[in-house]
Amino acid sequence: MDPVQIDWDTADVDPVEEGFRLRVHFHDQAPHYWWSAFGAALQASSREEAMGWHSIRALGDPPEGLEVNGIGDGAVAALRGFLEKKVAQANSEAIRAEEGRLALNRRREERQDETRQTAERLTESFRSGS
Repeated sequence: MDPVQIDWDTADVDPVEEGFRLRVHFHDQAPHYWWSAFGAALQASSREEAMGWHSIRALGDPPEGLEVNGIGDGAVAALRGFLEKKVAQANSEAIRAEEGRLALNRRREERQDETRQTAERLTESFRSGS
């Protein structure tokens, strides 16, 4: 998996009822499993870290970016740093999870190969009478 990166050049801010709304895209779409890791990184954050905004959600399905609502005027640096940190945490977790999935698939393939070889050996034993 290529790490997800925020494309800050696509950032767009609009006024909303409770402050401002940021919409920013990723350089590439994020895999679905990455979004789960991102959500976990957000939930692990203390509420104090998120005082300058109200909510963060995905743009698109699969996620192609982020939408943050309720941003206060002075929250740019804190929010940008927060999002970069959480994206990096999600990337680390998603890469670990992907490595785990690949390892499980390799073990499954190895077991299938061993089973196939055993079946061939047993077939030959039955055919030859040994």
